[in-house]
Parts: sequence; structure tokens; C-alpha cells
Amino acid sequence: RGAVFNNSLLQGADLRGANMKDLLAYSTDFDDADLRDANLSNALLMESSFTNAQIEGTDFSEAVINRIQQRQLCERAEGKNTLSGIETSYSLGC
Repeated sequence: RGAVFNNSLLQGADLRGANMKDLLAYSTDFDDADLRDANLSNALLMESSFTNAQIEGTDFSEAVINRIQQRQLCERAEGKNTLSGIETSYSLGC
């Protein structure tokens, strides 16, 4: 919680169920990462990449992301976070 991952390479990382609330991850590579059921609420994720990341049940509530990222994530948003009960699509504002 509250970690800083600016410009980090987290490609393919297993972050299933991780509590990354208040994360600062500017320009971070989450490509192919497993973010299922993770908590990314209030995270600052500008310029980060999520190509092929697994986001089923991920909670992005109040996260700051670029519009392009939001649209791309909304195309595959599904599931509900088991802790917050928030649907991924709702948390992304889809």
C-alpha cells in the first residue's frame, strides 16, 4: 500500500490480490501482468501500460489513468473485486 513503482518493469508479474491502494506508478509496464482481484484504488497510473494484463476483478476506483488506457481496459473489464465488491468496469468508469 502506498508503494512507488515509477518507470518500473512489472511485465508478467504475479500481483493477484495485491493491495496496491495509493500506488504511485507513473509510466510503469504492467504488460502481461496478473492483476486479478488486485486493489488499485486511488493509484496514480498515468502513462502506464496494461497490454494483455489480466484485470478480472481488479478495483481501479478513483485511480488516475489516461483516457486511452481507460478505453482499452474497459474493452476487457469483467468481474468483481472480492474484497471491495466493486465491479471492474464500474471502477474504471466504463
